[in-house]
Amino acid sequence: MKLLSLPPLELTSDYKLLICGTEAKASFRYFKDLAPVLMDPSCLGKLGGRVAYYMYRNVCRPEDEELFEECGLRYDVTVIPPAKVGEEFVKTFGHYHPPTEEGASYAEVYEVLSGEAYYLLQKPSNEDIEEFVLVYAPKGATVVIPPDYGHVTVNPSEETLVMCNLVSSEFSSRYEKYKELRGAAYYLLTNGELRRNEMYPTVKKLRFLRARPIFANIYETFLNDPELFRFLEKPSLYAKLPEWLRLV
Repeated sequence: MKLLSLPPLELTSDYKLLICGTEAKASFRYFKDLAPVLMDPSCLGKLGGRVAYYMYRNVCRPEDEELFEECGLRYDVTVIPPAKVGEEFVKTFGHYHPPTEEGASYAEVYEVLSGEAYYLLQKPSNEDIEEFVLVYAPKGATVVIPPDYGHVTVNPSEETLVMCNLVSSEFSSRYEKYKELRGAAYYLLTNGELRRNEMYPTVKKLRFLRARPIFANIYETFLNDPELFRFLEKPSLYAKLPEWLRLV
C-alpha cells in the first residue's frame, strides 16, 4: 500500500513500513501490554501474544534529517490493524506529555494516512478531568493535540489505521496515569457507546468534534514552513495559532 509520495512511504501486507524503499525500524505494543488500560483485560485470551500496533520513530529522508534535528522535532508513523478486545476496539495505551520550561506540556500534530480514527483527549485538573474531547478523524484529517492534554487513539473500523505525527524529540511520553487509572476517562465501545471509567472522580466537560483535512501532507508542509510548527516546542505559541489550526 502506497501511503505518501513525500516522504515515499509504503506499507507491506505484513505491516512493514518502507521509506524510499528501505524498511524502517519498528517497535511494537502487544495486546498483553494493553491489559492495564483495558475495560476488561480478561477478554484478551489468545490475543495477548499478538502485536496490537506498530510504531516507527524518526521516519524521514536522509536529506531531511538535519532540518528535523535543527527544529528538535521528529516524524513518526503508527500502524494499528483492526481488532476488538471484548467490547472495545483496539487502541493505543494512552499517555501525557511532560511540561516544558514554560510550564505547559508539549503539543503534537497527527494526520490520518489510511483508515479512520477516534482520538480520546483529556485535560486533567488534580484528580478530575477538566475536559474530555472525543475527536473523529477520517482519512486525510489533521488532529492537533493541545498542550496539557493526554490522548488515546482508537481504530474503530475494519481497515488498518495508519497515522503520522510531528512531535518534539526532546521528551519521553508519560504512561503512568493511564496505567494507574486503567485507561482514559471513557472507554469507546464497539456499539458506539462511551462508557465512563469510574476510576476518575469527575469529568467536568464532554465534547465531540469531527476533524478535517488541514494540510495535504504535514511532512511536506513542515519542509516548506518549519516556523509554522514552532508551537510543538513552545506551547505558549499554541494560543497564537490561527483558529482553523487549533483544536481547543
